[in-house]
Amino acid sequence: MFMKCLKLIFCLLYFCCSLAEAKEVQVDAQKEVDEMTGRLVTSYLEAKVDEDIIAGYASALRSDGSFPDLDYVTVHEGSSYPAGSHLKRLKLMAIAYRKPGNKYYNSGRLLKQIVAGIDYWYRVRPKSGNWWFGDIGAPQDYMVPLILLKGKISDKKLLHYSSYLQDLTGNKGHKGKNRTWVSAVTIHKGCIENNIELIRIGIKSIASTIKIVPEQGDEGIKVDGSFHQHRPQLYSGGYGLSYVDDIAYYLQLVKGTAFEPYFTQEKKDIFINLLMGGHRLLGYRETFDFGAIGRNISRPEGLSNISPVTLEYMEQNDSDRAADYSAWKKHLSGAPFPAPGNKYFWKSDIMVQHGTGYYLSAKVISTRTNGTEMLNNENLKGYNLPLGATNILTSGKEYEGIFPVWNWNKIPGTTAGQHQDSTRLEGYLFGKNRFGGGVSNGKNGVIAYEHCYKGVKARKSYFFMNDVLLCLGTDIASDAPEEVVTTVNQCLFTGEMVVGKEEGTTSVYRENVSVKNPAWVYHDKVGYLFPSGGDVIVSNPKQTGAWKDINISGSGKKISADIFNLWISHGVKAKEGKYAYMVVPDKSLEEFRAFTATQNYKIIQNSSVVQAVKLNQQYAIVFYHPGTIDLGEGLTLATDKQVIVYLEQKGTGYDIWVADPLYSQREVCLALNGREVQIAFPEGELTGSTAFTNIATLQPFDLQCEYLSNPLGVDILQPRLSWKMGATTSARGRKQTAYQILVASSRDLLDADRGDLWDSGRVNSAESVNIVYGGVPLSAGQRCFWKVRFSDEHNRWSAWSNSANWRMGLFAADWAAQWIGSAEMESQSVGGKKVNNVMADPWFRKTFNMSDIPQDAVIYVASIGYHELYVNGRKVGDAVLSPSVTDHKSRARYMTYDIKGYLKTGTNVIALWLGTSWAVFPAYQQKNRPAIPMALVQAEIALSSGKKLRIVSDNTWKTHASPNTLLGYWEAHHFEGECYDAALEKDGWNTPDFDDSGWAMAKVYSTDVIVSSDRTEPNRLLGEIKPLSVQEVSPGVYRVDMGINYAGWFEMQLQGQPGDSIVFQFSEREKDACSYGIHSIYKVGSKRKGVFCNRFNYMTGRWVQITGLRYKPELDQIRGWMIRPDYRRSGGFECDLPLLNDIYRTTLWTFENLSLGNYVVDCPHRERCGYGGDALATTRTALGNYQLGAFYSKWMEDWRDVQDPEGNVPYTAPTRIGGGGPSWSGFCITLPWELYRQYGDVRILSESFPTIQRWLSFVETKSQDDMLVRWGGKWSFLGDWLWPDAWSERSAMEKQGKALGDTRETLFFNNCHWIYSLETAAQIADVLGNRAAASAYRNRASKVRKAVHATFFNSNDNSYVNGYPSYLAIALMVDLPPKHLQAKVWKRLEQEVLVKRKGHFWGGITAGSFLLHTLLDNHRNDLIFEMATKEDFPGWGDMLKHGNGTFFEDWQCRGSGLHSSYLYIGSWFIEALGGIRRPEAGYKEFSIEPWITKGGPKQVRSYYNSLYGKIVSDWTLEAGVLKMEITIPANTTAVLKLSGIHPATLKEGETAWKEAEGVSLYSQKRNALSLALQSGTYRFSVVMDEGR
Repeated sequence: MFMKCLKLIFCLLYFCCSLAEAKEVQVDAQKEVDEMTGRLVTSYLEAKVDEDIIAGYASALRSDGSFPDLDYVTVHEGSSYPAGSHLKRLKLMAIAYRKPGNKYYNSGRLLKQIVAGIDYWYRVRPKSGNWWFGDIGAPQDYMVPLILLKGKISDKKLLHYSSYLQDLTGNKGHKGKNRTWVSAVTIHKGCIENNIELIRIGIKSIASTIKIVPEQGDEGIKVDGSFHQHRPQLYSGGYGLSYVDDIAYYLQLVKGTAFEPYFTQEKKDIFINLLMGGHRLLGYRETFDFGAIGRNISRPEGLSNISPVTLEYMEQNDSDRAADYSAWKKHLSGAPFPAPGNKYFWKSDIMVQHGTGYYLSAKVISTRTNGTEMLNNENLKGYNLPLGATNILTSGKEYEGIFPVWNWNKIPGTTAGQHQDSTRLEGYLFGKNRFGGGVSNGKNGVIAYEHCYKGVKARKSYFFMNDVLLCLGTDIASDAPEEVVTTVNQCLFTGEMVVGKEEGTTSVYRENVSVKNPAWVYHDKVGYLFPSGGDVIVSNPKQTGAWKDINISGSGKKISADIFNLWISHGVKAKEGKYAYMVVPDKSLEEFRAFTATQNYKIIQNSSVVQAVKLNQQYAIVFYHPGTIDLGEGLTLATDKQVIVYLEQKGTGYDIWVADPLYSQREVCLALNGREVQIAFPEGELTGSTAFTNIATLQPFDLQCEYLSNPLGVDILQPRLSWKMGATTSARGRKQTAYQILVASSRDLLDADRGDLWDSGRVNSAESVNIVYGGVPLSAGQRCFWKVRFSDEHNRWSAWSNSANWRMGLFAADWAAQWIGSAEMESQSVGGKKVNNVMADPWFRKTFNMSDIPQDAVIYVASIGYHELYVNGRKVGDAVLSPSVTDHKSRARYMTYDIKGYLKTGTNVIALWLGTSWAVFPAYQQKNRPAIPMALVQAEIALSSGKKLRIVSDNTWKTHASPNTLLGYWEAHHFEGECYDAALEKDGWNTPDFDDSGWAMAKVYSTDVIVSSDRTEPNRLLGEIKPLSVQEVSPGVYRVDMGINYAGWFEMQLQGQPGDSIVFQFSEREKDACSYGIHSIYKVGSKRKGVFCNRFNYMTGRWVQITGLRYKPELDQIRGWMIRPDYRRSGGFECDLPLLNDIYRTTLWTFENLSLGNYVVDCPHRERCGYGGDALATTRTALGNYQLGAFYSKWMEDWRDVQDPEGNVPYTAPTRIGGGGPSWSGFCITLPWELYRQYGDVRILSESFPTIQRWLSFVETKSQDDMLVRWGGKWSFLGDWLWPDAWSERSAMEKQGKALGDTRETLFFNNCHWIYSLETAAQIADVLGNRAAASAYRNRASKVRKAVHATFFNSNDNSYVNGYPSYLAIALMVDLPPKHLQAKVWKRLEQEVLVKRKGHFWGGITAGSFLLHTLLDNHRNDLIFEMATKEDFPGWGDMLKHGNGTFFEDWQCRGSGLHSSYLYIGSWFIEALGGIRRPEAGYKEFSIEPWITKGGPKQVRSYYNSLYGKIVSDWTLEAGVLKMEITIPANTTAVLKLSGIHPATLKEGETAWKEAEGVSLYSQKRNALSLALQSGTYRFSVVMDEGR
């Protein structure tokens, strides 16, 4: 009756190109079920029937349906499941019963036996200790006889037995191949039960696996064409081959049925790419790469390549590529490989190279991959498989059946100790090395990694170049007593090998021999060459083993084989070992001999820093460290990052391919003969893949818009464009005489040289920095593609630059969105009061449909508080803690995201996760706005059909509390951390198919803020930090030492019982459990494991104290990241004095940790305020070492925002609150002037001048008798801050009821600073052409100067106030002493430093900056050097001894351990010791004047990368001779100033300086000489004057 009813049902199925939607079609449900059933049965009946085997099974089957030889009771672990043979036998019996042409066809007796066997299994249900057999293995075998018996036994009985089969497609844990297996069970169950819905579920589930899984660790198809199973493990063979067999089978199965539309063309394309760009490339003839088959290597059939049947299916289902499948199928039988080339699978750490008659590969490992596995006691000896293993194939049978007899310590390509137990593998082998990656140009490539496994260390690289594999190894070391060996090959011996010796003799060997130190070896169509010699051994012994040795379920029968072994010994306790060998495949002996005689591969370098190979005009380079390499023939290559490079000269230009071996870097700056090439590494799913660019001999480069590379969301009507003048050949005097800019609305137009937005035409100008856009007015969201060319000094046009772009943002009138927030959060909000937060960070989501694929899609997200954006379950971009910190009392900044690649046809979802953070900062509150995080969202989507779609935030969005909650209330001393409750997780909350019906609607709010673009480099995770140790300091209390003090995120993998609270306390002092209350909590959920990582807050510290764990954590479960805006490094310094190097590095590390949020904080834990006074200590240092045009432009906007209507400026911005004085507020003058000095930026001056004028007018109201008077409370009118004796002096003052602002010294300093501000404002007015303002400010400064001098000068000792060096310095800086007294004050300052302070630095944050910079600007580097090299109190050296890798708040190291206080020292190194002096405005013209003295450094390397190009000043002083290498960028000039020399001995290169090209005399006075230099690189030498 049930089946009759089903036959009357008609169903409407919803099918389409996406899985979610389709056109409605009416189908006959039973007809579709019958069709599918018939096709499945037919596929099974293609198998052959062995009547003898069936007879044996039939006679053995007992009456109860069991087999006497099978154990149904014992529960086995691993891959052993003897009872499973029961179902496999029934399967064969059922096929025999249903297949015509054999004697068992329609046998009633056999049918009864099959039913008895099924019934027995149904009743007994044998168990296995391996879940796979219960969920997959047994059901897969059980379903076959059952479907074959459909129609042969009663419906009732069939349904009864079918209940054994379960629909497990709802279990999200089943992924990849496991999902296709369980889905097949569901399909069969549907066919057996006549349930079309189950068939649909199963088919849909299979189709759902055909997608790119983006996250590393997701199982399934990867974007590079590889296939992962069991975490991030390459499994294109084994599981992957079975998977493609399944998909091809089901494509054929559903063809022409109602289920076919589930396999959309998009999915078919993904699958086709998996086949053609993945599986085809990982196999050769009948063999699959043994590095891609996982533990299948321990199974006899494990090496098998793809099935020809699968390719036949694809010929029918992908007719456009039928010829490709046919050629592939022929190749399986021995035909030439149809698609030669090279590919790096960046998701899987493997590189392959095909010729028509060979296959080569190298598989490495990294922290991003699970290299291999031992599960179910399979692959017992596979530890070394991912550690540089190579496949070398010409016949395809080299490794066939070899693995039982293999020496697993000598896997081809690996470097390993020869201890018998070192091959043993347990569980998964996750990589420990970060450095591991490859670069490929499609024809050739390089892969490399750092090896540190089982006590052996090495750096290993594999160069695939023109049908040769050249392998290099270096730094091979081991403390173990066992020999360390690098294996070249270990394969089946084919009967003969030929060995060549250095002396030219040749020997042929057919018997078992061992030959040492051959020059070359030839075996089985492969030649091996050893260009660097080494302890090489070749042998061909007989080796014996059994499958059971590597697979516990394998046969124990011993087998033997003759094996070709070739290896290089590095001896026992190897140290500084190296190797180099070449593999030359697919050659006859004669061809190989000819190759050895004529080959021109050159190993340029094989060191711990770089490994490099040259072939003709091709260069392959692995940089393990940033540096420079001489490639020969006048070509040098430098890099600022760890990188792998493939370089090929093409005519007068170069093709360049690069890849990031760390998978974490944003970009790399290469310098080819000094010509910089800035290359962005691929992002997102393409992270780790190859980036390509090409450069011409003469070409602009490093194109920027508003100091940014390819920015999104530019809300400036006329953006400014900059570029550098590039050349790959060395020439002096290069300069730009004209330029032409093209700006187009599309890349196609730009490529056609059509600037429809702007064609500047020829502009006769040498300017290349901040050129104002002059084209048609730009609308919101406009995409702008641009390029530029220049005319050089010979009036020759360069090549056009590579294309760059920017996208306009939204202006105020363009916003259609509304601010949204959570009413639930509003009800919990405490209104920005100083009460601990209880609101959970909210989630928001909006679903929408798209009928077409997007042609363009951009989304603008402004938020009060931090936000993360997700589209269809994927986080957009890699920025964190976005947007930049902003004064939410007046402004909100929006981020702009390109989301085209995240959208799809059908249902989409945009999701936001908001972080409470700055939304509750008390100083940011508005009366009409609740203290909750809010968002303003607007997406603009252009579809391929021409339609436009706009998604805006409004009350149709859904919201729900997330598991994350801010701890504390986000103010000084209460930033605390986060609490993450994993019990509140909702998997898939940001995916389209998530059920949000129970979520609340978002609430619309209004807020009076300016909404503007965040035109900065965003915060990113930079500088991954690995812990040094974990100690149990008391029972259950663990302390992690991260090795360095930092501000950023902390991550740890966790496990525990539901409800466990794990507390993390962060401290910057070893003796303290927690600093400033910074702590976070993770509550374990039902999954019993998880990962804690900060999200909308950050920690600071070096030590992490952990409580609540039930176990001691492992080091590899923990990591951290420093977070800062992703600005570029622009300066560098190193010398031969370690102390100075340590001070320099610590200064920069400290600054970077203070810059999170695109403003500079005093400290990142206690206050997080952007103090202007503290910024005096950091700005010049920062500008001299980093490219910070966008950073400081944003911060200056913050200072303009916080100014009040009366003109007063708070002491901090954008944070408003905090103590300070006139030098704090006066930073609103200092900052734009510093930017102008560094970059020549006039716009920042004009934008800021009204603020400057209003502030100076305000200050004027606080003056009396031409001097400032004290105003404000205790924390106002501060002067210097935290000088060496500050704590004791402050304590004494407070006992007298006084504050720091009350002292005579403070009054003096603040009045000097007023003079400084007036004079700086006058200079700004000069630049802006405002003569009246300039004159007024100078006149006012003159009056103040006289009054201050008269009031504070001590004529008896030529000092001011208490005579502290910092006060004397600021007096000199502002010309306080009359001219006749200046020399005396300088003498007094010198005496104060050298005698009274015994050479120590005596100044605080503000006045100290004037001390340092006054000395620097007046060339008193002798005094700075004296103070900088002191290692006792007070000094930077003393702080280094007490610190944790960062500098302290105070000289006594009492306060914060990560602070901005004394970072002004960082401006001294490059400017003085390197001599690259800061110019008046930008670096178009500058001077180089290194400070060289007998007691100072003898070797200095320094550079500054200006907006025109890289300036280099390297020098050494040896035996009285100074040698300098100077680089002046193209389109600039410089003056080199040398003193204390014998001018007559000065040479440039080998000639006298007067004869050198590009050099002319600027000035000369006795033993001092100044030379005018045109652009170019110069090498000077000169004898120094001993009496200098």
